[in-house]
Amino acid sequence: MDKLLLISSSSDILKRFEQHKNVINAARETGVGHIIYTSFDMKNLQQSIMGEEVRYHAHTADYLNKSAFLIL
Repeated sequence: MDKLLLISSSSDILKRFEQHKNVINAARETGVGHIIYTSFDMKNLQQSIMGEEVRYHAHTADYLNKSAFLIL
């Protein structure tokens, strides 16, 4: 598999980042070259009224950046 589509888990919001991290790690270990992650970009998550509820998106995006994947 060369590309992977990562759609946010429907699990408890507190478990989502850990699940996303597990998918990213497994993709890296199996040689996936690209991950497409369904999320949104916010310039300042701290000022959003949804800040806490969507923080896992920011953590996942940061983890993807640190994992050297091409983010599409």
